[in-house]
Amino acid sequence: MDIVVPSCDVLLPLEKVHQILGDDRPEYVEVGPERLSELSLESFGPAAVSAYESAEQLSHCRWAYPQSDGIIDVVVAELSTEVREKFTSALDDSVFVEGETADGVTYIDEDPQRRKSMPVRFAFIDNVWVATVGSIGPFLDPTIESMLELNPQLRKS
Repeated sequence: MDIVVPSCDVLLPLEKVHQILGDDRPEYVEVGPERLSELSLESFGPAAVSAYESAEQLSHCRWAYPQSDGIIDVVVAELSTEVREKFTSALDDSVFVEGETADGVTYIDEDPQRRKSMPVRFAFIDNVWVATVGSIGPFLDPTIESMLELNPQLRKS
């Protein structure tokens, strides 16, 4: 099954980001190689870092309000079955709370008492990993929906 992991402007065009937030101020921010290091210090554990580094395809998008800490990182990756299974096994043994979507499984950690500085949300649809880290907007569901629109073969129904 060929999966398309699109660029950020296809995954969530800026107009869609503005619609999600009800605000046209957020801007797209280029993601450099240092961002994974920052995420590993702030939000991602070893299993997420390993999945990110071994992804078969990956898009890492970031939007932010200018001159503020209002940001959202969105990561979409195609993982091998082995990497996905290892990652979800680590999440099962962690503080993340497992949930379900119509087409996959979610793992959420939004407890501000934990070490993470921002809410972290993961979803898995087959071997596609969707991650959102940030203090703005509900981006997990719109990202999942975009991936399902681009990859209808991932839908369970």
